Amino acid sequence: MKLNLECKDSFVDFELLKILVAWRNQHVHDGLNSSGEFRLPDGCEAILLAEKDMLAKRYGGFDPSALFHHFIQRDAPKRKEIITLVSACQNFVRAIDGALLRQSVTRNSDLQSIALATIKKALCRDNPAEIKKVWGKDTAARERRLRAALEAGGFSVPEPETEAPLSPNLSLPADFIENFARISVQQVIEILNAA
Repeated sequence: MKLNLECKDSFVDFELLKILVAWRNQHVHDGLNSSGEFRLPDGCEAILLAEKDMLAKRYGGFDPSALFHHFIQRDAPKRKEIITLVSACQNFVRAIDGALLRQSVTRNSDLQSIALATIKKALCRDNPAEIKKVWGKDTAARERRLRAALEAGGFSVPEPETEAPLSPNLSLPADFIENFARISVQQVIEILNAA
């Protein structure tokens, strides 16, 4: 199976992830090559140096040259490098997660089923008392609780500049939370029991 990450930034983040693993391995294991030098992943240095401007912009002035210098000198990573490496790992995992979702969730009904299962897990836990408690509040409070449940389950509102939805035609309806919050508690229990 091949993941289509769609974004050059993800490939650069993967190179940073390789550096993190190599740095860890050089301290935990015998990370030296046959010449007694630390091993960098093949091609990693060239890729990161070629993307130096993008990395500086994306990671607050990060300089891959300094990273390689510290790596080769066997120094511990500096604060900026640690923050960049961790952030790159998080960004890469988000990209993989998005790619896997795009490949596996292909219909709006699938996405709505996942949303309902997420709400059920957050509000039911095999007991409708929590639902009744939430539905005893006003609609705005129910919407906030539903939104929090979905966000805790990994749903988010895509930001146009930084995130792409699963596909242009695949997302929860804009009024999903609002409509769900307006139905009766009995209907909610029936819908979630079926989920």
